[in-house]
Amino acid sequence: MNETNRSLLIPFQLSGSHMRRRAALYRRYGQVPEALTLLRRAAEQDDTAAGWQALAEEMRLLGNWETASMLLGRVLSRADHAPSAWLAMGRCQAALGQTELAIDCLYHQLQEDAWSPEGDAARTMMPELDAQQQEREPRRVPMLVQRGLRSWHAGDRQLGSRRMERAVRITAHRDRLMVTLALLHMMCWDYAGAMRWLAKALRQQPDSPRALCAMSAVLQQLGKPRAARGFLRKAMPRCTDVRLADQFLTSAWALNAWPEMETYLDAQLKRYPYRTALLNARATMLYEQGRTEEAQETWRLILSVDPGDRRAASMQAWTKRHPEAGTLPAPGKLPQPVVDEQRRLVQPGDAASKDVLRHGSQERIVMDWFASSMDAEEAELALTAACGQCDAAAETRFLRELLARPGVQQAVSQRALIRLAELGCTEQSCMLAGNRYTIVQCQKTTQSIQRSTWRLFLPMLLRETRRYGESPEIAQFAASLWAAMSPAQRQNAAVRQGYLWCKGMEVLWLRLTGREERAVRVARYMLTSQRRIRRVLRQLGALMEVHPALTGEGDTE
Repeated sequence: MNETNRSLLIPFQLSGSHMRRRAALYRRYGQVPEALTLLRRAAEQDDTAAGWQALAEEMRLLGNWETASMLLGRVLSRADHAPSAWLAMGRCQAALGQTELAIDCLYHQLQEDAWSPEGDAARTMMPELDAQQQEREPRRVPMLVQRGLRSWHAGDRQLGSRRMERAVRITAHRDRLMVTLALLHMMCWDYAGAMRWLAKALRQQPDSPRALCAMSAVLQQLGKPRAARGFLRKAMPRCTDVRLADQFLTSAWALNAWPEMETYLDAQLKRYPYRTALLNARATMLYEQGRTEEAQETWRLILSVDPGDRRAASMQAWTKRHPEAGTLPAPGKLPQPVVDEQRRLVQPGDAASKDVLRHGSQERIVMDWFASSMDAEEAELALTAACGQCDAAAETRFLRELLARPGVQQAVSQRALIRLAELGCTEQSCMLAGNRYTIVQCQKTTQSIQRSTWRLFLPMLLRETRRYGESPEIAQFAASLWAAMSPAQRQNAAVRQGYLWCKGMEVLWLRLTGREERAVRVARYMLTSQRRIRRVLRQLGALMEVHPALTGEGDTE
């Protein structure tokens, strides 16, 4: 160093590996927020699949399975991810109660790396998750439940009740369907009907936590708070997993049962002291009791663990404006002024001058919030801010992350697929469709296809046929049929009877490829009548008679 630059300050940037080693030391001495901060900085600096997976693994060990799932979706969207990411995602989904999705992730782990320690762990988890699955129900049960719910939501309560009651009579798990029927009656303010079904459910299963929490809510509405709290206390030791914890906290919040809620949270936080969902519930309880300083301290702890936590950041901003204690919005409902302030950060007009897709930036955090929101307008806002405002490579990476992330709405995934096609992305992408991960690839079609209806139909088709591992061939076969269909048939397939037409094309493709036995099995175990599937098959057969060239589209090489 000479005299000219002796007084200059040269910034020194730690490497990602050095920050991860230091994070391990912090974790060893119990300084968890500091360790997470270093891991997040290392992941944002290197932006590699291994860095994000290390942060996701730490979040998973702390019990923040929702955040870990979002980070693992970012990892799985990359082509260079390690096969162990599938095992980590399976563990997260199993903890969240998504058993079917967890089994699918374990199958992906075994397909990519079967003879490793991670593969052995996946094989060990398989029987445990299969045991948690419901016993094989009679074939008519899911069909009756589906039809009953459809009739109920359409306004025909009498028909919906008859169908659900028929399902209750033949199912092996009567208490579950009885609680579902009771919740439907509660949605229609029919507390007498809800009480009747909950009483039957408790006679079938006296220790059912779902029935106990629902009974406490009904008794509170009927003006019996002491009995409601009695049922809530009985449900407290039985609400152990994530879904039951949400039901208990929602019921306790509705009853203003602060002592029971505090006792439950203290017991759960002893096991996972840095679980943000429990800490958010605790902060809400403290604020509504008038303990504002403790609530603010809890929200600061949450943001030190996860700076992207939507509720903690919004509630902290809300309470700074309104320091007096009061009633906060229900979980998942953000105050409107806070939402408006966050929307201004991702306005499309301002995105051109900012790198909104850079990991760690405030704009990217807000975009991740809105992309995972249940509000369609907020999700559309995040995509609008990203589309056409930044570098094409960065935008493509962001859209591929959205496809693999759990909790994203189907409409958002569809628009992300369309935008990837417009950007010319022809690489394979990992997409979460329902409870299955599938591999999709954008290709140019040689047929003239109506985009508006085809865009609605294609994701459903990929979701129903992903188990064959030949999605491009099936999609090309369906595209050839789609081009020959009438506008009325396309509208019916895309909007009114999407499941039926997907199954019809699946059965037809299996027959054309010489898999007659499997086609018969698929048609037999459909969630609809055989008469309806035969009607669709006749219409598809008529299309192939008019256009004989379509017969060869389903052959595989």
